[in-house]
Amino acid sequence: MCNDALNYHSNECDDAFQNDYDCLINNYYKGSDDESLKEICLKFKSEKCLNVQNRINETINTNPSCSLLQQIEFSNEYNGFNNAYFTMTHYDEISDFCVDILSSSVDECDKELEGYEECLNYSFNMNDKNNYNEFIKTCSIDNIKCQTLFLKGLSEVLPVCYSAKHYKQYNILDKLEKVGKEYQENCKENISEEFQVKVIEDCQKEIPDESLFYIDASSEEEFNEICRVIQSKEYEKYESIMEYIPICNLASSMFNGNNDDSSENELEITNFQIKNLYHDGLKDCNEGYDLYLAKGCVYYLNSKYQECIFEGLPADDDDFYYQCILFTEDKCQEFYHEPLSEECSILQEKDLLLILTPSHYKWQEYNDKCFDLVESKRVPKPGKSTTIKSVEATSTKSKSVKSPTTTKEKSVRKTTTTTKLVKTTTTKKSKSVKPTITKSKSVKSTTTKKSKSVKLTTTKSKSVKSTTTKKSKSIKSTTTKSKSVKSTTTKKSKSIKSTTTKSKSVKKTTTKSKLVKPTTTKKSKSVKPTTSKSKTVKSKTSKSKSVKKTTTRSKSVKTTTKK
Repeated sequence: MCNDALNYHSNECDDAFQNDYDCLINNYYKGSDDESLKEICLKFKSEKCLNVQNRINETINTNPSCSLLQQIEFSNEYNGFNNAYFTMTHYDEISDFCVDILSSSVDECDKELEGYEECLNYSFNMNDKNNYNEFIKTCSIDNIKCQTLFLKGLSEVLPVCYSAKHYKQYNILDKLEKVGKEYQENCKENISEEFQVKVIEDCQKEIPDESLFYIDASSEEEFNEICRVIQSKEYEKYESIMEYIPICNLASSMFNGNNDDSSENELEITNFQIKNLYHDGLKDCNEGYDLYLAKGCVYYLNSKYQECIFEGLPADDDDFYYQCILFTEDKCQEFYHEPLSEECSILQEKDLLLILTPSHYKWQEYNDKCFDLVESKRVPKPGKSTTIKSVEATSTKSKSVKSPTTTKEKSVRKTTTTTKLVKTTTTKKSKSVKPTITKSKSVKSTTTKKSKSVKLTTTKSKSVKSTTTKKSKSIKSTTTKSKSVKSTTTKKSKSIKSTTTKSKSVKKTTTKSKLVKPTTTKKSKSVKPTTSKSKTVKSKTSKSKSVKKTTTRSKSVKTTTKK
């Protein structure tokens, strides 16, 4: 009950000091920072707070709630009564303290007033307030400093002088306040809606086209000439059209709730856009012509080609290898053979960017080295899957076919991955070997003419059963995730048919590969994978008709086919 009563009387007393709230000082005021102290003292020494000591005393004596709080010596640092009582009992101390704080503002005000004398030359009195042309002529201010002073007021623009005038007589301040009052009455307040609409329309006419800030230079001389204009004092007004273009500043001063919000928003957005364009132009000029060209070169490129342009020659072997990877990409090869933009051509000539077109002096070096370097750096992945580096087909005149021998040293591991870098040996008459596997029991490999690629087909069969004809023993080979290739040779050579069981064949053909180095041999008529002059194939078995072979660990298995 007691606390409720105290809270009630505390609130009632607070309301009694509502009009003098800005004049009340708490007992912690000296701990505030310099700016806060100036603000506190400015209010305390203002005309509004004159005789506040007497008013506080009168309120405490006449208000029952305040009288009760004084009698019980109620203390609460957040209570209005406590601040009022402290201000009343320490009034002289606070006053002297504020004199010391604000006396330093006199010297500051003398410095601040420099340059404002010219604002006294303005007069905002008009003979005919209904004449729009006279209104525009009178109220448009071309001096930014004076414009801001009259628009915002002396107390906001020159607060230090506003407090200093209590200690020193400033005739210029009185005159500035008088001129500022004329501006507020004639140019900002009570403006007709018709005038407001016209002012906004006239401001929009002053807004420059965006192209004014674009730099479109075909030479360094032209670039420098455009930049001289953008960096000139004339262009400074585009820092803020709402401030630096008089009619637009006048338009902004009218946005006091009497206008359509859309008009204000539109001007604010336009002001922001023009400022950004102006800053972009300044930035381009400060960065220089070479960087301007680089931006233009990249801008007109298709995004997928941007990585095909290098900043310069490689710094080390790793950098060169990285550039080679990109150089050998199909998309970069395509880009290098297309015409360059003007900006890119200039950068290429000046060696500011490395664009490896066929006409570039470094083209041949990259073309000769990169393909081999990229191939040599390919590292097989660990585990069951490796990368096929090459498949060599050697032709002989043998009449028999020797099935591939699987060993650790010489065997070719077939995997589910493919590569573009396939080296082949071909003959004049037969230029391609296409081993294919389908779902049929046998697959024939045929030789066609005028083919420059080698097509590899991979399967994911779990087992391959290889059978031979005419008194040959069968060999059952079991592989995991291996590729099987069944080939039949022509011209007096016997064939070996491989039958796949429960296997799915995946045909993957590599075409238009640029990384194929064909080597030709003369007088060869047939192509036989890993053949020899031997007519027999020996099978190392021990009294068993079948041998189970695992390609990952077995040394070798030879099969013999007899007529």
